Amino acid sequence: MRCGDDAVRGMPPLPPEPWELALVSLMLSLLLLSSCAPVRRPSKVPAVKEGIYREAGYASWYGEEFHGRPTSSGEIFDMYSLTAAHRTLPLGTTAQVTDPESGKSVTVRINDRGPFVPERFLDLSYGAARALGLAEKGVAWVRLEAWPRLKDLSSRRYTVQVGAFLQEENARRLRTRMEAYGPSTIQIYRTNRGTFYRVRVGQFQEEEQANALSRKLRREGLVPLVVCAD
Repeated sequence: MRCGDDAVRGMPPLPPEPWELALVSLMLSLLLLSSCAPVRRPSKVPAVKEGIYREAGYASWYGEEFHGRPTSSGEIFDMYSLTAAHRTLPLGTTAQVTDPESGKSVTVRINDRGPFVPERFLDLSYGAARALGLAEKGVAWVRLEAWPRLKDLSSRRYTVQVGAFLQEENARRLRTRMEAYGPSTIQIYRTNRGTFYRVRVGQFQEEEQANALSRKLRREGLVPLVVCAD
């Protein structure tokens, strides 16, 4: 008995049992492995010339609440089509999206803008997510390869989205505040769950210029997103 009267009276403790030593060794090994585990960080290789654009990060999907509504390209969103939304790739770009865990791939066409969540870089249609086997997950890590045309890349303009509101008055107040940073606009976006008023500031030829403003606004406590000014 390891914690009886002798132990209470100050008798020297008994040596650890073999199973105790094994447990300690296992715990130390798990701690070491967890401290060395790689952290998934979003990455992208900008397409500075006509060729392949690569990006990796978290993707989500959208469906019924936007079904039948116009996309940023002007076409009507069909949740069962193989399409996707991206914040900066030219509309009409063809891209291959791969789930590295399953090895499944799907080819999509970029026809919308989004997602407007900082931790994600791609919004798949429900049909594309289902083809990848990701519809049940909701959010998953994917890799993207796209082939934008040079003329589409050269004509892009960038802006910074700083908020999206259901109340137009809230959007107007933020737009007024953003005028100190550059020309500000409100973009109206209608969905099946209501109309959103998106506040955007600035218009830049270079993505890095928009990123610089985004970093400045983040220090002001906002959650900015760089998007194409379509």
